[in-house]
Amino acid sequence: MQRSMSTACRLWLGLLAILATAAGSAAETMTAGNCSVSLLSGDDRDQVPSKYRDVIVTVTDRHREIVRNALPLMPELPCLATQKVVFVEDPRYAKENGWVLADWPTLVFINYISTRAKASQTLLHEATHVADGLLNSVADAGGLLDSWRGEDLYPKGEADADDFPEAALARARAIVKANRLDGGIRAEWVRLHRNFQSFSLAGDYRTLDENGDLPKLGDPAAMGFMSNYGATAVGEDVAEFASWMNAAPLFTAGQEGFNNAACRAMQDHGEESVPVKLSALFTMANFMLTTGLATQTAYKACVGHLKMRGHDQGASARGFFTYKSGRLDRSYQESPKAGFEPKEERFPYEFQFNARGTAATNKEASVPVMVVLRLGVGNKDDDLDKLSLPRGLFNVGLKNTNNQFYIQRTDDQKVLMEVTEGVALVSRASTDLIEGTLVVQKFLNYAGGAMSAIAGPEPPSEPTQIAFRFSR
Repeated sequence: MQRSMSTACRLWLGLLAILATAAGSAAETMTAGNCSVSLLSGDDRDQVPSKYRDVIVTVTDRHREIVRNALPLMPELPCLATQKVVFVEDPRYAKENGWVLADWPTLVFINYISTRAKASQTLLHEATHVADGLLNSVADAGGLLDSWRGEDLYPKGEADADDFPEAALARARAIVKANRLDGGIRAEWVRLHRNFQSFSLAGDYRTLDENGDLPKLGDPAAMGFMSNYGATAVGEDVAEFASWMNAAPLFTAGQEGFNNAACRAMQDHGEESVPVKLSALFTMANFMLTTGLATQTAYKACVGHLKMRGHDQGASARGFFTYKSGRLDRSYQESPKAGFEPKEERFPYEFQFNARGTAATNKEASVPVMVVLRLGVGNKDDDLDKLSLPRGLFNVGLKNTNNQFYIQRTDDQKVLMEVTEGVALVSRASTDLIEGTLVVQKFLNYAGGAMSAIAGPEPPSEPTQIAFRFSR
């Protein structure tokens, strides 16, 4: 949770905090793994907003243990951004485990400890808020973010980049660039969530009831959430998804209060292939990883055995890989390229993947071809610099002219095959790696010269899958 106060108040109290620090502070430096924070006590009252100074609790070994247990699990970005932690017992917010103030964006409050594990998860949750605020502060606002302003993605206020240390800012800028998040991380999360909602793989956000209690969702994972609390707001959704991924080692399987529904759903799937019902959760877990909000260790543990088709070709594999009956049938790996292309239609830009290789026709055993996947992105008024990478599900085929897949000869430009109905999942997208799979439901085959076949629906048990991987 995030709260806000006036800018003038923030500047004044910030100055007091600097003066207090210069005069000497009783704050303890807590270090574990590669992460360090300052643990504040009552003697550091001047480093805490005035309204919370009377509710600071005396630091004990229990508090120190909570921080030490969380720090080794904290990803680099939240660690660089989170500077201070303070424990309080504030009856005004008795139902809140912790919070971060937009005007004090590097200070984490932890309120009313229940168990050590839960308190450590709360620290990881609030540190995700800190990192979220940091990423937003360095994004070049506009584009997609402007289109969501009416939805108030930061209702408690937005953090100022000047409040963060330079090392954190440098790392955040690199992440924003690698993930093309100048439109805003929460705006992209909302876009992703709505994308999966359109395929009935995610549900609506719900507000707390009149008593401040959580919404009743049944199975949060079936609605695209990590936990019930994640369904209350986009910011809480991001923080819950990341923190429960990172906090998993603090809990045992089946433990009460271990609210990692999305991870459990993926871990319970016994096969490597990503089923449609888990595509939203898998894509969101990948987003947590590439944006620096979850560690690689946490990611691997959360998704379990799940991997995209094409992963079996090795980490350096680039291009398209066709699987039939679960086995690799053909690959196209020559001159792989991926990037934005202008388009003169309702969607002015598309993201295009292509690679070269060879294919067989009815008359020739091998002809040179180019494989092309086009995905429509953005809206007519969007700035290309603010467009994020394609992520999520896309209907592909002749009925959707913005999303197409075809194989074309490069010697005479004749199309050999094109998908008429299919669904593409882009599960990971950054400048380091974009990967996904196209499930082919219907296609046209022109390999005989004239149209030689119109395929009906693929066998539902084992449809043809075309994996695509493009890495730097």
